[in-house]
Formats: sequence, structure tokens, C-alpha cells
Amino acid sequence: MEYPMTRQIIGELDGWLRDLAAPHLPLKRVKLANGAFHWAFTHETPEALLVGKAVTMVSAINAALFLADSGFTAECHSLLRMVSDLSHEMVFVVEGLLPGGLNDSQQQFVRQYFISMPQTEADWERLRQGKYVSRKEILKAQRRLATKGGVDADKLHRLTLTLNQGYDQYVHGGYLTAMELFNGLTNQFMLHGHESKDHWNLSTKSVAGKLNEVLAAIELASLHAQMVSLAISIANARHRLEASGES
Repeated sequence: MEYPMTRQIIGELDGWLRDLAAPHLPLKRVKLANGAFHWAFTHETPEALLVGKAVTMVSAINAALFLADSGFTAECHSLLRMVSDLSHEMVFVVEGLLPGGLNDSQQQFVRQYFISMPQTEADWERLRQGKYVSRKEILKAQRRLATKGGVDADKLHRLTLTLNQGYDQYVHGGYLTAMELFNGLTNQFMLHGHESKDHWNLSTKSVAGKLNEVLAAIELASLHAQMVSLAISIANARHRLEASGES
């Protein structure tokens, strides 16, 4: 099986996430007006947000690998764009938890994450009128951390934007991404998975690349939670992935 280290590490994500989430469990039931309910964190803190984002991110990269293995290459790349957003959001919040505290944008982001589920059309309308924290603002945290770490922040930012723009084409059904699904031999579009193993391989390579972002985000959250042994395990996984050459 190709990309064995990537697959091994993705398999380890479940256990790491359980460790990160444990202090925030059990969840509570929140009753809705229609008699239904949804689960919620007992304490809706920035740390709880990090767990929620990590849950979605880990689930998404598992799904992306499944799609790559199934030949749904365009859909795999769409999910990986979501994975990248989630990792950047986690970094954005963790950066605000460093000495100095959350800035206004970070506080707003946390506040909006925990907004109650809308129950009426009027609730939805108020939600639509709200101003959300922009991606541009979220990526500023990456620049600040890069500068503190002695990394070329401008170069990292340009690389991040370039990668995001490429993945955005899949999310928004870009022209060229649709053309990737055309088979010139049959003169038909491939609607049940790409038939080229080269495309499968490229998608799995992309999953491996995004796995670096997943690991970095969870490692930062673990360090903030003072789960040192967990952070060390994840750092070791990052080094194993880098040494494998798969990403």
C-alpha cells in the first residue's frame, strides 16, 4: 500500500484527539424549542473551540484519504482545503492564548463559534447579517508566529496563499478541475471516480502534505493544554512523516 507512513500517522490521530478532548468531556445536552437537542461543551472556552476544530479536521482528513483511495480526486482536494482552513483557525486561536491574550478578532472568532443554533427565520437572518472574522485576519496569526520563530513570514504567507488558491479551484468547481475529470479515450466525463492511478497517487500525496498542517495544529493545542507527552508524540510523528519523504 502506498504512503504507509501517512496512513500510519492518520491512524494515530484518533488516540491523540481522544487525549486532547478528554478534559472537556462529557458533553451536555441542550434542548431545543422543537423538542430535539444538540450536544455542547459544558464550558465554551477557547480551549473547547480547539477541540471542536480538531474533531472536524481529523474527520475531514480521514475522509480525504478515503476519497483519494476511491478515486474521487477532485472531492479529496475540496476536503483538503477545508482541512487547511481548520488548521489555520486553530493556530489563530492558539496564538491568541499566548501571553498577551486574545485580540479583538480572536475574541470575536471564539464568541461566534459558540453562537446558539438558530431556531427561527429571524434568527438565521440575524446570523447572516453578522460580520465574520476574515481569512486574511486569521492568517495574520501565522505571520506573527513565523516572525517570532525567525521564519520568513512573507515567503510563508505567499506559499500559503498560493496553495489555498489552488485548492479553492476544487471547492468552487473551477474550469480546469472539471476538465480533470474528462477521459479523452472514452470521450466521457468520469463521474464515479478518476480512472487514472496517477491522479489517485497525486491526491494521496496531497493528503500527506496537509497532514503536516494537521499535526502542527494539534501539537500547538497540546502544548497550550500542557499535555507535554502528547505534544512530544505528535512532534515525533511530524519528524517521521518528514523523514519518509511522503509529504
